[in-house]
Amino acid sequence: RKHADGDDWWKRPEFIDDYQNAGPSGKKWTAGNPTAGALGLGHDCPASGPEKKKREDWYKDNWWKAPEVCDDWAKGPAGNETWKKDNPSPEEQKKRDDWYRANKGEPAA
Repeated sequence: RKHADGDDWWKRPEFIDDYQNAGPSGKKWTAGNPTAGALGLGHDCPASGPEKKKREDWYKDNWWKAPEVCDDWAKGPAGNETWKKDNPSPEEQKKRDDWYRANKGEPAA
């Protein structure tokens, strides 16, 4: 399973989930460093405004990497296909499918 690391620690599933569920008031994705993020201390040790904006833009573009959407993909044909609710192009759909396979394994048959 691949995980973002280094400067992109906030791209890991638990931080995507925090953004999806709490938005701007999230306490993990808004943190200034990985330790504060893991501890949910984004309000005590926040990232800069421009950094939060960069992350928010990334989360909006990569909403399909949220844990619940990944889980839906993993159900295979039984899933409700939320991962392509925005009618992605065939190229975008392949990109997402490839990412899911690299990070979640094969979908259910």
